[in-house]
Amino acid sequence: MAKRRSVVDSHQSATSNRLLSVLSTEDYRRLQPFLEPVPLKLKRVLYKPGEVVDYVYFPGGGFVSVVTVLANGGMVEVATIGNEGVVGLSAVAVGYREPTLTMVQMETNVCHRMPVAAFRRELDRHSGLQDVVSRFSQALMGVIMQSTACNATHTIEQRFARWLLTAHDRVGGDTFPLTQEFLAMMLGAARPTVSIVAGTQQRAGLITYRRGLITILDRKQLEAASCECYRVTADLLSKLPGRRPHYLPARADHHPGSEAARSRVMRMLSRDGRSAVEAAGRRASSRAGLTEASRPRGDPHIKKPTGTTQAPSLVFFVRSSCLGVLVVKTARVCDCISRSITK
Repeated sequence: MAKRRSVVDSHQSATSNRLLSVLSTEDYRRLQPFLEPVPLKLKRVLYKPGEVVDYVYFPGGGFVSVVTVLANGGMVEVATIGNEGVVGLSAVAVGYREPTLTMVQMETNVCHRMPVAAFRRELDRHSGLQDVVSRFSQALMGVIMQSTACNATHTIEQRFARWLLTAHDRVGGDTFPLTQEFLAMMLGAARPTVSIVAGTQQRAGLITYRRGLITILDRKQLEAASCECYRVTADLLSKLPGRRPHYLPARADHHPGSEAARSRVMRMLSRDGRSAVEAAGRRASSRAGLTEASRPRGDPHIKKPTGTTQAPSLVFFVRSSCLGVLVVKTARVCDCISRSITK
């Protein structure tokens, strides 16, 4: 009886990760010997490009960034993973090497890691873990595909607001540490541009930024300043099993992407501020030797691309004994994001 209580108590302590929280007591008892508590410290690198994954991670707080590393050393974020999922899905494919860099963006002391061999065995059992991991992998694919469209078509102001909202959903508080240098790297933008955008949104009363700390002051207006991609990705993740995060409801005229909300927010962001963003983008492009056609398409002074673009082909890893079809990674999607930023 004492041993059974110990297993149940341990299960309850791990429920901060939504995937682990919905496992049956029997499934969790089988996994418990392989779940090792580990803290995730800020900027810790979990995987480097080309490495074979040895552990998968189940964050209980904070979040990690999945980043594509470009040939010139630049980096662009393609996904964030928090307590709604598992980090290291490429481990499902035996011998598959990680194509991206995965690093801790917001630290947490609550996380469990699991050896890849034990993870694969559990998936092969067609257990409860196999079901929740499959659902998460499909949601993650949707998030990555939406990010591809967002990086290619939406302005830096919209993507800035979307990133802050995504972080806000995961940190459990209105204030969290964030440097402009780190955010510029995540958005694939020049640091001066991010600095000006942060300044205009601070003057508009949406956020405050001081000494590496950002505070969300007006979430509804921040949602209005974002693009529809935030709500699309938030809805995808909210449908995953486990305790759902609290997304503040938005009135119809505050819905992200609505014209009424965007007009109101853009009136708040001064014309001079928007002109400064555009000028900073042009100066950064000039220093980098970029032509008009090669500047990031997300910059506000670049016209949206016309014509049709070919949808990226997806890469599927099939394990007939576990997930049927499990979406693990999409090298083509990540490459598409990289090209949309650098062209």
